[in-house]
Parts: sequence; structure tokens; C-alpha cells
Amino acid sequence: MLKQEAVSVMVAVAETTAENGALQVDREFACGRTLLPHAHGQLVDACSMSWEALYLLPGDAVVFSAFLPHRSSPDRSRSHRRAVFLSYNASEEGNLRDVYFAYKRRVFRTEVERGDTAAVAGWRSRLARERL
Repeated sequence: MLKQEAVSVMVAVAETTAENGALQVDREFACGRTLLPHAHGQLVDACSMSWEALYLLPGDAVVFSAFLPHRSSPDRSRSHRRAVFLSYNASEEGNLRDVYFAYKRRVFRTEVERGDTAAVAGWRSRLARERL
């Protein structure tokens, strides 16, 4: 999808913690523009990475290369993990918004689309507790 550099920006809306699955990045990544081998949205060799969690406070922002290996663990907290992600690509590559979201939707399907009813039930329970 990407031929050149792209930039991602994460803005924390809520505090990120180990419990809610803070964003993790490979701290030893040497800048490169090659996508690492991956399958079904997961890095093939994720165990060899030196993962470092980024613990952020609301309003903190992280700017990083789209090629930087990054991931998040599942949210095991009683509240929601909330952050805003912005992605920018070079204008010479054109508007990749539709392509980007089609790819994300195909590779990172939502809990409902995966048929993960236990996860959806947990989400509903957390939402109900927050609203009461």
C-alpha cells in the first residue's frame, strides 16, 4: 500500500497503562522503509522485537513512522482504552484514505465481525457499568 514514508500520530484521550494495553513500539528498530513479514495483521517474528510500552497521559501525543513495528495488548481494564490515531501519507501517492480503511477493515476486523461474542459481551458490560 505505501511506497514512501507515512506518519502516524497517536493522541491519548485517556491514560495508557499496561492493563489497558498501552501502545508498544520496537525500541531497537532501525529506520527502514520495508514492511516486515506479517500475516493476518500480526508480525511473523514479533518475539524477536524489543517491545517498549508507551505510557501516556491524556493529551500526550506520539508521532512515529508507519513502518515502525507497533502493537497493543488486549484491553483488560474495566474502562475503555481511548486514543485518536491520525495517519498521513505523501501527497504524491494520492489520497489513500479509502485504500487504508479497506485494508484495516480486512486485516483488523472488529470483534463483532470476528464473531467474538465473549469480547462483545464484555464490552457491553463495561459500557453499562460506565453509564450507571
